[in-house]
Amino acid sequence: MIVDPLIRSGYAELHDGRLYFETAGSGEYAIIFIHGMGLDHRMWDDQFEPFSRQYTAIRYDVRGYGKSTMPEKEPYSHQNDLKWLLDRIGIIQAALVGISMGGGIALDFALDYPECVSSLILSNSALNGYRPSAASGDLNAVYEHIEAAAAELQFESKKR
Repeated sequence: MIVDPLIRSGYAELHDGRLYFETAGSGEYAIIFIHGMGLDHRMWDDQFEPFSRQYTAIRYDVRGYGKSTMPEKEPYSHQNDLKWLLDRIGIIQAALVGISMGGGIALDFALDYPECVSSLILSNSALNGYRPSAASGDLNAVYEHIEAAAAELQFESKKR
């Protein structure tokens, strides 16, 4: 495995755990990639380096995923964790890119800290507190099928 010397990694220490993160690039604008459920920061491998050519790119492992820890007892919120991470690495405002669970985190963060968000790019994201109607069930099945097909294509392309 080749380690890119331009990617810097570390941990943002929380009072009850830590978040693993990586940064690359030094562009004027920051972009943060937030992974989906069951994944970690590596899901953004294909996007991270190209975006770091123009932006300060950041990706991290949400609590309990990848190299980030899970608190033993304390309640926590993913959006507060993201704010802590941004403060730790000195980012005042960023574009947030999230898929699935990561998109939900990005949206919740934007609602809690609108001054820290320059834009949102969300894909197949859940809205915290939203319960879909029975009529949207068919549409949800279509989204799940598309997401599964996209994951398969990504897996196949990495095998080549």
